[in-house]
Amino acid sequence: MTDGDYPSLSAQGLASVPLIGPVRHVPLPMELSEQFAHVQCNCFMGLLPTIQRGWVTIDTEIYFWNYETGGDLAYYEGLAEVVLSVGLVVPKPGVFQPHIKFLLVVCTASEVVVLGVTFESEGDDQYALMHLQPNPLFSLSSDGVNMVQVKGTPEGRIFLAGANGHLYELQYQSYLSWFGKRCKLVNQSSSYFSFLVPSALRFGENDPIVQIEYDTTRQLLYTRSDNGSIYVYDLAEDGQGIGSVCSISQDTILSEAIRAANNPHGLDSSNFKPLVSICPIKKSESASLALLGVTSSGVRLYFSINAASLGGRYSSLSLAHIRMPPGFAPNGPPQRPLNVHLANLARGNVQMCMSQNDSIDVVWSISPDTFGITTSLQETTITTAIEGRVWALEEAPEPCLFEAKVAGTRTLPPTIVCQHVKPVQRTILLTSQGTFILTSLRPVDQLLHLLESSNGMDTEAIANFYKLHSEKEGCATALILTCNPVGTDHLIASSAARSFFKFGGEPTLRSGTFSSTTVGQTSNYSLLGPNNNTMLNTSHNRDPTQSLGGAIMPNEVVYSGKHAGICLYFARLLAPLWDGKLVEENQSPDKLLVSRFTCDDLAWFTEQLSGLKTFLDEYAPLSLSELPTDSPHRAGPNGGRVQAEALERNSVLQLRLLVQYSVEALELWRELCEYQFHLVAERLPMNIKEDLCRTTFRDLVVSGKQITVALINALMERYFGDSNLTDALSARVRAKFSNMDVTGFPYQNLT
Repeated sequence: MTDGDYPSLSAQGLASVPLIGPVRHVPLPMELSEQFAHVQCNCFMGLLPTIQRGWVTIDTEIYFWNYETGGDLAYYEGLAEVVLSVGLVVPKPGVFQPHIKFLLVVCTASEVVVLGVTFESEGDDQYALMHLQPNPLFSLSSDGVNMVQVKGTPEGRIFLAGANGHLYELQYQSYLSWFGKRCKLVNQSSSYFSFLVPSALRFGENDPIVQIEYDTTRQLLYTRSDNGSIYVYDLAEDGQGIGSVCSISQDTILSEAIRAANNPHGLDSSNFKPLVSICPIKKSESASLALLGVTSSGVRLYFSINAASLGGRYSSLSLAHIRMPPGFAPNGPPQRPLNVHLANLARGNVQMCMSQNDSIDVVWSISPDTFGITTSLQETTITTAIEGRVWALEEAPEPCLFEAKVAGTRTLPPTIVCQHVKPVQRTILLTSQGTFILTSLRPVDQLLHLLESSNGMDTEAIANFYKLHSEKEGCATALILTCNPVGTDHLIASSAARSFFKFGGEPTLRSGTFSSTTVGQTSNYSLLGPNNNTMLNTSHNRDPTQSLGGAIMPNEVVYSGKHAGICLYFARLLAPLWDGKLVEENQSPDKLLVSRFTCDDLAWFTEQLSGLKTFLDEYAPLSLSELPTDSPHRAGPNGGRVQAEALERNSVLQLRLLVQYSVEALELWRELCEYQFHLVAERLPMNIKEDLCRTTFRDLVVSGKQITVALINALMERYFGDSNLTDALSARVRAKFSNMDVTGFPYQNLT
């Protein structure tokens, strides 16, 4: 561990930059708080983030409420024994009636009960009002085993953690079987690990399972025992199977951790145990690391899952990396987490809850987001005091826009790269005092805070923000605020634009040679223009930020952070579709060509890119003075600077054209989707269909004239005979596309 692992923002002039937003506290419903006085035996608490509900068991009764609002209090009292655990599961398809949205699994000392959950929607909130079916769907004996945790999978499977150290599955179906039963409880661990695990590690009463986690991206199920042993099960690629992979004991983890740490500073081995929490790492977050373990001292243990050489998908779990918490660096601050009892991992951010005293927990929030792209892992830390002991810690489910298309088979990029689509991460903590909601801020949120607190002034803190992230990343972040068509007020957008120009740097030349490029020279190429050649000159060396290839890149010029920021922002906006195919064959017998992107997808891309186009339309012609190539200012000490500015301005003007043509392509594709794309595609010639199957969005923008013309002709032919509609379509096409030679299209005769 080095002093640079957890750098201080204060040392970089950014002490005022917040790492988390204001903590939001939602008290428990008053009626529920009053019930705590009636506890006779047991009380448990938990979160159901999928439906925004918290739950509390008070002896034999279960209470639910909306943790976001504190309202919609509901309860169930049809049980005869004390409730031990509760879990929410998506039902298997086709087993229950459609109005049963979820299954509530309730475990008592003697039985497992499955209840149906329904909802009433209000506006956009599909889970506004929660209702529990009064009669259980299933009820079966637990055979005297206390089930201490319930974990469901997206495929509808239900796993239970037994206090006897065994993993159970509640199997259910829609028809009678299993000797007249629709459900049964199956011990999934005894048959698999009894011959694999040494006798000293065998499942037993002295080592109950206390945690179950499921990795939905690798279909791996993990269990953690009270003694810190980890067991791994493979549910197969379809999530329907189950097989043992491996087990690893706390002693083995400890010895591997000590060996990996190499004990450079005489670290006490007790820091590496006990293991208090495990968190799966999604494949989209890391291709090599699969599991995070957190110890009571806040040490993070990262495990990799190893592929099997003969049979099966995976063979073993091995410790790959150790991350010491703050407080262990030789010259760093001494504050460190102690008595950690709960942890959570979400998109690389870690929250650890430590017991301060009986009435206060302290949450350590550790995040790499502030430092963006670095050669070594650097993280910020902040502590937050929470009233009461934290009993549950979950990430609020707010999926990233187009996450599947952004990631594909790759890992998700750092937050600074995808912050324009990634929502702020919210963490829900539950105590006896209610829910506490922590919001982790992205770099764009931090820049917004600096701009709001600057009162329109160019402060040193804003300058330091650009230094911390680099000029190009600072400019790309500022463009999110400047170009966002909604959600940003005019004053903030103007302040962000001013910081873009103020702190974005200036272009320079590498040598004293000057290019003879004509300033302001552009091409008349259009998406529907008269030739297939773009205005993009790709013969020069490219700036590494220009992954999409949008402007002339002379060898001599070093573009400014402003130029690089525009390129980064444009590339990141279109990254989900730029190199992706536009169409695919559906599953129908006719194998119709359908668009891979919906109208809503395309509307979002168009809206975001139009904001950048508006920015470039306003500022690109004014950003630098247009100078003729024979200007006397080319000579002298400032000639290099003037030439560099002229080249950069020319590049930005051409990039503006690329943005314009991309908007036109999006508008065209959205138009086609609104008029049932598969019906339009049916009218295309076979050779055009074959070309279309290979066409990416980049192809459509850069050299797509033939396909574009064919698509518009097919659209017009589709509605031939309806003169009002074809006239309207013709007018809309003319209005949306630049430099279009209307007389060149056969569909002109249709109108």
